Amino acid sequence: MVGDLRYSGVDKAPVPAIYTPFRQNEWQSTYLLLRTHGDPYGLLAPVRQLIGSLDAELAVTDVRTIRERFEAAVGAPRFRSLLFTAFGVLGLLLAAIGLYAVTATIVAERTREIGVRMVLGALPRSVVGVVVGGAMRTAALGLAAGAVGAILATRLVAGLLFELSPLDPLTYLAAATVLLGTSLLAAWLPARRAALADPMRALREA
Repeated sequence: MVGDLRYSGVDKAPVPAIYTPFRQNEWQSTYLLLRTHGDPYGLLAPVRQLIGSLDAELAVTDVRTIRERFEAAVGAPRFRSLLFTAFGVLGLLLAAIGLYAVTATIVAERTREIGVRMVLGALPRSVVGVVVGGAMRTAALGLAAGAVGAILATRLVAGLLFELSPLDPLTYLAAATVLLGTSLLAAWLPARRAALADPMRALREA
């Protein structure tokens, strides 16, 4: 009795497997597995001699370690994963930079409004809260729309993922945290700077 095997590749689903005697189901090519200590290639010459002594017509080819075969099997999926990860991180970075620039500009344009609120007696904390709250609501709406678009696009990348769900909550949470944190920072810094400045100066500079 044996467990299911990933016979067609590590990125394929396991399938039922059975082992049969060689004489019952002969193959044109056979794999010989050796458990060794030290350098496995050091036994290559003695193994060739031993096989040649049994049958001089047998050819020993495709000699590789299990590690080398594993690396070859996961090479393409690993490259795709690294490529998509790099593009994802780059896209998230560009989105964060753009979001910071847009949010900071919008908040800076409200300098006159902040000055008026301060002249009328508003506390700096309340003014900053109003500005940051508005920016965060806008960012939350954008994230909600982006999440819907990402979920709808999961079918395009589902076949390229290996044992990872396209709806991985940790990935969505990490991206949302970065973007919301960027929005918070971009809104809080200029709003706090304007709220702590002289209200009359803020009105003159606006």
